[in-house]
Amino acid sequence: MQNGRMASDWVAPVAAAASGVAGIFFTWLSGNQSRKQAERLAVRTEQTATSNATLHERRDAYLSAMRCVRLDIQRLKYKEKGEDSKLDKIEETWPKGERVRMAIEARIAVETFGTSEASDFAQDLLDAMSMGDRATLQKAYERFVSVVRRDLGVPDIPNP
Repeated sequence: MQNGRMASDWVAPVAAAASGVAGIFFTWLSGNQSRKQAERLAVRTEQTATSNATLHERRDAYLSAMRCVRLDIQRLKYKEKGEDSKLDKIEETWPKGERVRMAIEARIAVETFGTSEASDFAQDLLDAMSMGDRATLQKAYERFVSVVRRDLGVPDIPNP
């Protein structure tokens, strides 16, 4: 066939065109998948950062509440033992108004960043603090610490 080409003459150009189209498609596909993977990674990174920030705020809230209670426990201990000079030092360093402010801020922080269980226990702490009984306050504090350890993933440390 002189006028027409033979079918075999078209095989190579058609195969080259097909492989070119396939190459273009798979290049686009891999680029598209890379973009989607990058988007998923960015979302995960943002979620992790938010989770870490929340955990940090929760930890700070719990520590703030624990600090207030420990201060009050120590104050009640000095009062029970009649150690007036130590009690006066606490009152001087942390006057009642300052202790009340600290307790209010700690309560708000626990309500905002803590779990609902921790928030309930924080209310128990405030109730125990207002009663002024060191033994009751100590027990409430120990229950709160137990919840805090669980919420923050800190293992319980047994007493020796």
